[in-house]
Amino acid sequence: MSGRGRGGGFGGGRGYAQSGPHNSPGGGGGQYGRGGGHHHQQQHWGRGGRGGRGGRGGRGQKPDWVDDLQRAGELSGHTGVRSMDALAPSPPDPALTALRCSSLPRSRGATNQAIRCFAFVTDGPGAGVYSGSADASVRVWDVIGPTKRCTSHVPVGGDVGALLVAGGWLFVGTPGRISCWPMTQGTFQKHDLGGFSGAVQSLCAALERSMILSAGQDRTIRAWAFNQESCQFQAAGVLTGHEGLVTCLLVVGNLLFSGSADATLRVWDLDTATCVFMCPAHAGGSRERSGVMAMLLWENHLVTTGLDGTVRVWAGVGGPLTNVFTHPPEVGQGADGSTSPGGAGIFLPPGGRGQQQQQQQQQQQQQQRARALAMCGTVNAAQEPLLVVSYDDSFLRFVALPSFEDRGKLPQRIPVRALAASGGGFFSGDEKGLIRAWTWAPPSQTQTQT
Repeated sequence: MSGRGRGGGFGGGRGYAQSGPHNSPGGGGGQYGRGGGHHHQQQHWGRGGRGGRGGRGGRGQKPDWVDDLQRAGELSGHTGVRSMDALAPSPPDPALTALRCSSLPRSRGATNQAIRCFAFVTDGPGAGVYSGSADASVRVWDVIGPTKRCTSHVPVGGDVGALLVAGGWLFVGTPGRISCWPMTQGTFQKHDLGGFSGAVQSLCAALERSMILSAGQDRTIRAWAFNQESCQFQAAGVLTGHEGLVTCLLVVGNLLFSGSADATLRVWDLDTATCVFMCPAHAGGSRERSGVMAMLLWENHLVTTGLDGTVRVWAGVGGPLTNVFTHPPEVGQGADGSTSPGGAGIFLPPGGRGQQQQQQQQQQQQQQRARALAMCGTVNAAQEPLLVVSYDDSFLRFVALPSFEDRGKLPQRIPVRALAASGGGFFSGDEKGLIRAWTWAPPSQTQTQT
């Protein structure tokens, strides 16, 4: 599966799906704009919801969500720093008592080294962790062996904005080009896809259609279908409508979800190649604080984050989307963050003085929040779900699902630009090219340390 800081796919999370090659969970493919209604199981979000404090399984006490987090290693081939001290980790949150790291060799890199994206191959030819960087290269890492070394370094001629592993191919998105590499030897040959301008921000696959989709700086979403005769991918269509660069994609059944810097979510019917729904999302009151940055699917709910600093939950994946929960709560919402008709929101007549005051308070609140840059979903050693979100104040923050209770935060030296979950942990990549692998210690190990 593939991993991406802005809506990339990942594995290992119960009930999760993110833009990647396997994105057809139940509940997708409903009717938009065709006279069909939508039905979804009631989900309780926020403090006191299922899985919240004293919730799941009748445990009656807060589980140790972050205490068992440990840093398994650092991969530094994209960085230009030789000394371990130069990028030494910041003092962790006091709750992160099990945090530790094994050092890895560093190698010389380029000036612009930010990690943009991840992809994973779990077995067979080319197995390893793939990282794409602004240093115009893709690296493959052996994270299973004792050396944790880079096994392959491939210059690609441009800033790598997206990676995807699907259907036996590796796809690398660079400005104006998508490079297609076959993962196995045979009749397939490497080839490039072009005909567009600007950076590629996201790649995802619709395997049942033998198709991949790309999106990026030119504000379009492009479909590429595999041609059986030429054994190559070729242009199959273009979806237009977004007014800003398209940051993330997610396929659910016959539907494609897209998020953009224009602070909107759009839903596309892949059968008809039309936009069937659009709604505002993550509009922070200014251009610098507006835009969708990442999305994932969790138990038939769409979860998004963006530059307004919030995480939003959307119901109706098989029908018109409804924002049912926002974290942290905004001015005018109840303390539980609910935005549904049955929530604790405050109704104000349009144009009234109270509404103007509320808008001013919302703008002040938005200016004070750190901007979210990336997100992934993962599970801890007890197989309990949580979100990991990186912010431009250089913190990783952890929240439980679906309660959205705070599970701690982890300071980094510089902002993390890419997050991707894999197996029993996740990977983070920062603006200077440093990749960190995070795992969850077994419960018995955590108990011993405490």
